[in-house]
Amino acid sequence: MLYSGQAIVLKRRAFKENDFLTTILSKEYGKIELVVKSGAKITSKLAGPLSGIHRIEFTAARGRELDRITFSSIVERFDSIESNWETRIRAIQIIEIIDRLISEKSADPEIYSQTLEALRALNNLKNEKVGKLLVYRFLWLLLYKLGTGPEIKSCVNCKSNDNLSHFSFSHGGMLCADCRQKDSSAQNIPNAALAMLSSSKLSNGQTSANDILLFIKIARLWGEQHTHRPIKSLNFTQ
Repeated sequence: MLYSGQAIVLKRRAFKENDFLTTILSKEYGKIELVVKSGAKITSKLAGPLSGIHRIEFTAARGRELDRITFSSIVERFDSIESNWETRIRAIQIIEIIDRLISEKSADPEIYSQTLEALRALNNLKNEKVGKLLVYRFLWLLLYKLGTGPEIKSCVNCKSNDNLSHFSFSHGGMLCADCRQKDSSAQNIPNAALAMLSSSKLSNGQTSANDILLFIKIARLWGEQHTHRPIKSLNFTQ
């Protein structure tokens, strides 16, 4: 049985002598690992589209243990990512986040669209310093999508929506001014930083450097606490 769709190429790894395995994130079928028969041969027409960070069209055949890709064609290239070391690292980080957090064959069009949006934003990035923020925004939003985000809209202690002022890792989200004494280690959160924490958008407009650093700190520590396996590529760059 054959099936087709569009996907983002995540990674490839060696399999048998002339074959390799590719992992793709498909809009229709979720994350899939496919065998590429004879893909390691120079003459392979399948290997090219699967050898970089691309959006592809593909066709695959159902298999007893592994499905086999039978057709692949590039639909969208991310040339700026491929040609720039900094943005390439950021793309690798986004791809590892997906690979670590998303289960196989669990389709979610919103996650696919969010990943594609992040890669396009990286590809069009004018300021490389924004790349790190984009990666952690992606991680933050994905954790919410998966149901493991902290409580940001109201105080985790009294449920009030007013005067939210501190973020508590131990309590799992924001504390209001009246409840902040519940956690002496809670982090003070300015209003601009709170807007970043509660925003559902990948991009968050103009924000001060201090608020960006604070957001990245919280997203990184929260991610470390709520991912089962470490995302090693996040340690590549500072």
